[in-house]
Amino acid sequence: MHIPILPQEIIDYILDHCYSDVSTIAACGLVCRAWYPASRHHLFSAYNISTTTAKKLLSSPSEYVRVAPFFRELELHLEVDTQWWDDFLAVLPDYVPLRTLWIFCHGIRVSETTREKLTNTFRNITYLALIETTSLRRSLSQDVAWICSFPDLEKVYISGDHYKDMDIDPYQICLPKRVQELKLNTPSPATEALMRWLLLHNRVPTVSSLLLFRVTDDNVPNLKVYLHECRDVLKDLMLFLYQGPSNAGVFDLSQHAALQNIYLSSNGSSSIRTLRDILSTSTGLGQMQNVLLRVSSFELAELYDWASLDKVFSAHTAHFIEVTLVMDEDGRYESELAMRLPMCARRRQLHFVNAGVHSAASTYVEDVYSCARRF
Repeated sequence: MHIPILPQEIIDYILDHCYSDVSTIAACGLVCRAWYPASRHHLFSAYNISTTTAKKLLSSPSEYVRVAPFFRELELHLEVDTQWWDDFLAVLPDYVPLRTLWIFCHGIRVSETTREKLTNTFRNITYLALIETTSLRRSLSQDVAWICSFPDLEKVYISGDHYKDMDIDPYQICLPKRVQELKLNTPSPATEALMRWLLLHNRVPTVSSLLLFRVTDDNVPNLKVYLHECRDVLKDLMLFLYQGPSNAGVFDLSQHAALQNIYLSSNGSSSIRTLRDILSTSTGLGQMQNVLLRVSSFELAELYDWASLDKVFSAHTAHFIEVTLVMDEDGRYESELAMRLPMCARRRQLHFVNAGVHSAASTYVEDVYSCARRF
């Protein structure tokens, strides 16, 4: 059943005027007859608590306590001068059956007391996004230890300029067993430290989706080994590379039998050659369905590398794969790209999308880019 998402103004109206009408909220009769009681928990599927909205909630704590059990997705925006935070923690129920928690830290370090309170109240979340919106350097150890305190996590997103400190014992603090998606927008040294910690687990936790937004170092040995550990389960891989000359040996995908989708972007020298070298290791993968490449107009100049990339795609003769080229938001160079990949174009496996348009490609990056647009 499709669950509609209410506009924020309707949610605000319910909070302001209908919070005491428990029977109406429970029956969802306020919305339409098509809503069933089982869907009532999605009334407030996404709610943003920041300095502005917190004043409204805290003006009547009983109001918040009544509607809190209906939350499924919550955004918390924490700033340096957050005056309402202690009051908010004080009125938090002992337990809220939340599923998704976004924590935006605007240049603030979250205290241990706050971490414990949020862990206890939202202990059954399945998706945690921990985002630092400023250039404040964060402790990777503290953030990872906090993430590991949520036992039911299935998806994790970490974003920020983290130190590469990772001095937590993997035998004492382990990645939750259900985590299947890791999304990291962290500097390469921090990502490497996290990969090393994962590899030190008694049993290396593997994921089916690994999305990396900042691979900035040419040498990433821990990431290479971790990718190899995930070779039997990894279905979705995204790599945004900011490197020097390509090194195909670093990202050898030839043994990733489960891989279905790969999204690549290279912003170093000889970027198309880098993409070609990585994709050339995937030609024998029987499960591969989609290849997405982020390309800019200036990369059209790499004539020889485009020709060799076209040959790589034509080598996937065992089955049909779709190739999607993700262009700049104002991109108008579809015809030039089609000329660079003539064999793909003839086989009608070539698709073009703009980066700013909702598509299968945008689902990989919308969490990161939508966050950036908010501030």
